[in-house]
Amino acid sequence: MLSGIADGTCPQAEKSVDNEASMETFQSLFLTKELLYLCLCSLALELPQTKAKLCLMIKLTAVLAIYWLSNSLLPQQRHIRHLIIAGLILLLINRNIRKLLLNINKKAILVTGCDQGFGHGLAVRLDKLGFIVFAGCLYKDGEGACSLQKKCSTRLHVLQLDVSDCNQVENAFEKIKDILGEESLWGLVNNAGICYIGNSEIISTDDSLKIMDVNFRGPFLLCRKFLPLLRRSQGRIVNVSSNAGLAPVALMGAYCCSKSALLMLSEVLRAENERWGVKVSTIVPSGYKTGIISYDKVKMAQKWWQQAPKQVQEDFGREGFFINTKYTDSTLSSDFSPVYEAMIDGLLSPEPKQIYYRGFLSRLIPFLYSHLPYCLWEPIAGILTEWFVFKPAYNPK
Repeated sequence: MLSGIADGTCPQAEKSVDNEASMETFQSLFLTKELLYLCLCSLALELPQTKAKLCLMIKLTAVLAIYWLSNSLLPQQRHIRHLIIAGLILLLINRNIRKLLLNINKKAILVTGCDQGFGHGLAVRLDKLGFIVFAGCLYKDGEGACSLQKKCSTRLHVLQLDVSDCNQVENAFEKIKDILGEESLWGLVNNAGICYIGNSEIISTDDSLKIMDVNFRGPFLLCRKFLPLLRRSQGRIVNVSSNAGLAPVALMGAYCCSKSALLMLSEVLRAENERWGVKVSTIVPSGYKTGIISYDKVKMAQKWWQQAPKQVQEDFGREGFFINTKYTDSTLSSDFSPVYEAMIDGLLSPEPKQIYYRGFLSRLIPFLYSHLPYCLWEPIAGILTEWFVFKPAYNPK
């Protein structure tokens, strides 16, 4: 006791400090465990309903790693550590737990490009969910349209619809109004799209403009025509763009321009129609086996060669007009369900997202293009170009 007084310290005070420190440590560990358990339970509720189990577990592991780093870097700042981990957990829960969707309740949806790919599968899924579906097909009597009629209920109506044809857009509008009667259209999914691979000079003028017509002008005409119906239902517009609309890809010039224009159209329409309760979303898919570039490349190359100026023929050569992909379709995903889920969320969520990124490199490539200096982006752009076999005759090097 005397030695403690001589030192200017009190054993009881030291014991009190130790108790407080132990209590703080216990509270810190307890709070951390509770937060981690909350995150784990919330994610576990989602696991049976999703195929992305590995992705969710990676996210959880990342949260634990960040917490461990915060403990190492901020050993005395427990409140900051708790704030970091709580914020990350709440973000994880918000991003991964399914949100309540609006009732279907005989809602009517127009989907374009239903001959194959995303549009075909989406029409089938919407029909199974109980929507009234208007499936716009380029060929009403084609294989895709006939398949839809066999697979689906009488709620699905196949429409002849070339989105770049004003008369067909008008006919589709009148037919939809007649079928719905007093009801109104709830959603418009602008999915129709085409793509030709080739240098901007070698693709014929007609085909370049056709890409712009189908991918941008068509959705523009459809939105203008159907917005009066969508305003009255306070409905939804979902436009299908591409990561090629957010970052340039050589040999896909017209396609990149058309998808970029479509994405900007979505942004403008969202701002213009928010006051009426119409929600507009954009889907940015990448790496899916949709068949969009499964056209007859030999036939198109011959057509472009015949229409090309003599100087262009000399510079590119015949072989330069025939461009194929280096990789087979096996590198692309045949599972369209992430895209379907994004489209349905855009149609039924009370607060749909501005942009839904889905698929391989859908978010990464635009991010790198937007943030890297050109000297670093240029080699990445070169890697993207290497996806295609392109051998022009003229080489200045």
